Amino acid sequence: MLDTDLFFGMGPVLPVFSVPLIIGATTECRPLRTAAVHEKPNTYPFTTIPDAFARAVGRYVK
Repeated sequence: MLDTDLFFGMGPVLPVFSVPLIIGATTECRPLRTAAVHEKPNTYPFTTIPDAFARAVGRYVK
């Protein structure tokens, strides 16, 4: 079963792993490539991020 709260909750955590890539790109004078974040219809609004994260963590920490 696909746990959308888990994927949605991990989204804010995953950018931490991009820090070494950012440092490597800037030290080698390569351009940074980023993705744009847009809120799409029929998806989670940005205001529900804390609730979804808490549900996902709570489900797996029990």
